[in-house]
Amino acid sequence: ANGFLIQSTNNPFNSFLDISYIFNHEMMHDWIGGKISMKNGDLNKWFSEGFTDYYTYKNRLRNNDISLKEWLDYFNRDVLKAHWENPERNKPNYIIQDEYWTNRNIEKIPYLRGAIFAFWLDNQILKENNYTKSLDDLMRDVLKTCTTENRKFSDELFLEIVQNYLNKDVTYFFQKHIINGVDFEIENEDLIDEFKIEYIDKVPKIIVEKEITNKYILK
Repeated sequence: ANGFLIQSTNNPFNSFLDISYIFNHEMMHDWIGGKISMKNGDLNKWFSEGFTDYYTYKNRLRNNDISLKEWLDYFNRDVLKAHWENPERNKPNYIIQDEYWTNRNIEKIPYLRGAIFAFWLDNQILKENNYTKSLDDLMRDVLKTCTTENRKFSDELFLEIVQNYLNKDVTYFFQKHIINGVDFEIENEDLIDEFKIEYIDKVPKIIVEKEITNKYILK
């Protein structure tokens, strides 16, 4: 059976929400990193950790572990703001392989950069397919390809599958932001209509002007 043991000390810095985050993150690794094996190790952490983290937040919203307001607060603070405040955030992807285990700020990059990319891509797929498809469908295709064709995950495989969901080539966007580390330039037109973006001291913040939970999570 799949399972793991989590142990936590009883101290004021721990909470049920922290444990819930860890639980959801590690369970997502059953797919990403488990059934979907990485071809290039640390160079693929933008996916193995970033997309895992994105789904950690989204799945907690889906299963009512957190509210829409809490999801917004967490994603704005712990992903967007945390990334923009990271002094190493613009380092290229290859540096992660060299310094991931020795530099805390470098370690954070693939988690946050990948989660932001996943959010952007999820919105792109939802918009283009009129809420009938989302990043979920792409992830199922990645899982199916890796398990039935005995392939390991790679940037090339990912971009190949993305093209089945969008009518535009995202290779340049991917190279610019994921590989080279240039800051994401998220605009309102990139997101579904129910999301808005505003910049506060050059840091993006997601705004929700009306209830969008069902459209976003396709529940």
